[in-house]
Amino acid sequence: MHNRYFRRRWLLPALLALPLAARAQTGVTIGATTAPDASAALDIVSSSKGLLLPRLTAAARLGIANPAAGLLVYQTNAPTSGVGSGTTPGFYYNAGTATAARWQRLTDNNGVSYDPATGLQVGPTTPTTTTLSPYNALGGNESPFNGSNNSRRVASYIPASVLLGAGVNPNLLLTALGVTVTTKASTAPFTNFTLQLANAPSNPVGSTTDGGLVMTTVYTGTISTVGGLNTIPFTTPFKWDGVSGLYVQSCFVNTAAVGADVI
Repeated sequence: MHNRYFRRRWLLPALLALPLAARAQTGVTIGATTAPDASAALDIVSSSKGLLLPRLTAAARLGIANPAAGLLVYQTNAPTSGVGSGTTPGFYYNAGTATAARWQRLTDNNGVSYDPATGLQVGPTTPTTTTLSPYNALGGNESPFNGSNNSRRVASYIPASVLLGAGVNPNLLLTALGVTVTTKASTAPFTNFTLQLANAPSNPVGSTTDGGLVMTTVYTGTISTVGGLNTIPFTTPFKWDGVSGLYVQSCFVNTAAVGADVI
C-alpha cells in the first residue's frame, strides 16, 4: 500500500512535466487551436475583433523609462500644456534607442506619401505654414534679401527646440520656407538665388566650411520679393530628422545692387 501511494503521488507531476517540454514552440496562436504561422511569433486569429495596443497619455508615453527601439503605443490625448504639449492622439513609435528615445507619430488623417529621394513618408508632403516670429531664424538683422551688394551669402541655425516648439513635425517633408519681409526696399529680382538646408547637431554658423555638413540644395531660381510673407517652394523636399538643428544657407548673384529688404 505504501509503495502504491508513493508511485501515484509522484507519477502525476512527472507526467505533467514531460508534455510541457515536448510542446515548447517558437510561436503562439490566440483565438484558434491551429498552430501559429511559421513566420509569426504571435498569431492572433479573429474575424470580428481587432488588436488593442496599450493606450497612454502623452505624459505617460514620454515617461516610459528606456523605451525599446520600435516600441509602439497609442496616445489618447492632445495636451495643450505641460508634458507632451502640442502632440495629438495617434500611434507613436520610438524611432531612436532606449537611451536616446525619439518618438514619432506613425500616421495622421492625411495618410502617406512617397518621394523617390527619401522613400515612404508618413503624413502629408506639405506641412501647414508655421511662423517662427519673434524668433529670427536667420540670425541678427541679416536678411537673405539684402541686396545692398550685388551678391551675398547668409547662413543661419534654427535649434530643434525652436522647430518643435513651432509645431514643425519631423514626420513631414519640408517643402517650403517662409521669410517675412517687414520693409520692402529691393527694386529688382534676386537672381541665381540658391537655398540649401542640412541637419546640424550643433551650430556651424561662422564656419567657412559649413562645419563639414552635407548640404541639400532645395531651391535655385529667381525671386521677386513682396512686403509680408515670401514663400520659397522647394524643388527638392527636405527631411528634417527631428533631433538636429536646421542649418539654412542662402545666396544670390546679381549684376548690380538692387536694395536691401528688411526682415
